[in-house]
Order: sequence, then C-alpha cells, then structure tokens
Amino acid sequence: MDLNKWNHFIRPNLWAFGLGIFLIGVLASGIFTSIYFIGALIAVMLCTVSITLNHYYDYETDRKSKQLYRFPVAAGKISKQVTLWVSLFLMTITILLSVLFLNIQSLILVLIANLMVYSYSAPPIRIKERPYLDWIYNGTAYGCIPYYLALFISGFPLSIEQHLLGLVPLFIATSGHILLQVRDIKDDKKGRVKTTSTRLGIKTMKNISGAFVALAGLVIVYLTLLGFLNFLAWVALLCGAFVMIVHKKMKKDVTKSYLKLQLIYVIGGILFILSVIRF
Repeated sequence: MDLNKWNHFIRPNLWAFGLGIFLIGVLASGIFTSIYFIGALIAVMLCTVSITLNHYYDYETDRKSKQLYRFPVAAGKISKQVTLWVSLFLMTITILLSVLFLNIQSLILVLIANLMVYSYSAPPIRIKERPYLDWIYNGTAYGCIPYYLALFISGFPLSIEQHLLGLVPLFIATSGHILLQVRDIKDDKKGRVKTTSTRLGIKTMKNISGAFVALAGLVIVYLTLLGFLNFLAWVALLCGAFVMIVHKKMKKDVTKSYLKLQLIYVIGGILFILSVIRF
C-alpha cells in the first residue's frame, strides 16, 4: 500500500488541528460528556472531506502542478470516481451521526459545514476563487466549526468570553491558510485559478498572515488579563512571538519555513489548549 499517496489524499495532519480546536471548545464548555467522542469523529470527517472534495474539483488544475506528488487524484493514483464516493460517504455519515446523536444546534452547524465544504471547491460558487472571501471560509471552517461544535454539544448558553476565545483559532486558521495558499501561487497562475494570493502577491500575503497571528495574540492577552485563561497563556504568547519572527525572516520560498512554523505551532497550540483549563 502506498501510504504517501493516502497521506496526501486525506491529509491526516489536519485531523490534529481540527481535534485541537474541538478540544479547546470542550474545555471552554466546562463539562464532559461521551457525546464529545461523536463530535470529535465528525470533526475529523469534515476535515477529511474538505480535502477529498477539493481533489475532485481541482483535478484539471492540479494536473498542471509542478507539485503533482501532493495531488494523488490528479496524478492518477486514486480515481476521480473513488474520490467522489469517499467524499459523499463522509458527508452523509457526518449528517447521519448528527441526526442520531447530537442536538439541533449541532446538527444545523454540521449541515452548514458540509455546505461550506461543497461550495468552497464546487462550481458555480467555488469560493476558493473568490478573493478575500476564501479567507473567511477557511478560517471559519477550520477555526470555528470544530470549536462551536463542541460548545453546541454541551447545550449551555455561550458567554462573551467563549465567543472571544473562538476568535483565536479563527485568526490562526486564517493565517495558516494564507501561508499555504502562497505556496501555490505559481501553480494557480499557471492553471488560471484566481485566488487572493495570486492577486496580492507573496510579500503582502506574508504580512497579512502575520497580522492575523498578532490579532490572535491580542485576544489571548485580553482573556488572560480577564482571568478566563490561566498563566500558561503567557507562555503560549511567547510561541506567537517566535511565529512573528519567522514571518519576518521568511524568504520568497515560504515552504522552507513550514517545518519550523509547524513545530512552534504544535508547542504553542498545546500550551494554549492547557491555558483554557480552569484550575
């Protein structure tokens, strides 16, 4: 079995991010229930289908990419038919599990999430080619959906502090999406795919990505001073500072900074998750 092929097909590294955001919502809710396991499974499947459906609809443009190893469907290693059936299966299961186990708020959120996944890649809407709106979609999909899914599962009314906390994963997910999009500028131009990155260019996009990290930091500072986050938030902020430094030193080939950023985000993310715990 070609594990590398399946790694690029479903990109399980996104699972860790989605589950991390979901866990923040669990801790912010202040309660623990076995239904959270169903919610976590749904979050993982939504992350997965966001990638597989994109493979399906980006087939033609991905075939022109110089990074074809990242696109197993375009490379012919996984058929378009299999990709479509896998995507439909995952979308159906997330809705079915929501109907059977989750409350009405959570069900509505899962339905919205599936609609967002579809409209992001599929014509005629194809949000990914609508400059600036693609930021909102990605930040919301990866940063807000898992977080609010956990909060909605709890069934408790949401506080202002909980909503403010949700801005942190929103800003971080948006920043990360921008850097990943920058990597594809050359291929997108070659395939005539219009994105925010192809319009603004690498330098501007790097600055905007850094600005979203700074905004997340400001929210963390406020919630920590408010007492909503514990002292570990200050340590997490140090990681944010290192992220900003990496942004400043980032060269034209942003991919050379990816590994370093991933390491900092993992450490900072763990610290931030722990900062939500109420002692």
